[in-house]
Amino acid sequence: MSAWVFLFCLATLIAAITSLGLAVIGWRRSVPGANSFVLLCLSSATWSLCYLFEILSPTLDVKLFWFQARYLGTAGLTLFLFTFVVAYVGWDQWLNRRAWLLLGIKPLVVLLLAWYSGQTNLRLGK
Repeated sequence: MSAWVFLFCLATLIAAITSLGLAVIGWRRSVPGANSFVLLCLSSATWSLCYLFEILSPTLDVKLFWFQARYLGTAGLTLFLFTFVVAYVGWDQWLNRRAWLLLGIKPLVVLLLAWYSGQTNLRLGK
């Protein structure tokens, strides 16, 4: 492993640890948007860790697994960032169960397309 790859992996690991630390801090706070902030940090940590494992994977099959697993983190980032901002500015009365379900459609579709296209080679040509 070259020095640049090692430094990049180290930076990615630091980003994941930082995101997990911020999630723990957010979990202990009871301020508007704390729950969405925790989910946002957990999504970011998932993305970073899966990306790190993808880089360090020795075979192509394992790399493709971590490539698709990375979507667990990335799909929820937009949802949790939006809900965090809405709750933080005080508009959290809009975040009822129906709004969460409607906002969750896009990440669910992204996950399904990412995982399904890996099986049919729609996106990853072989």
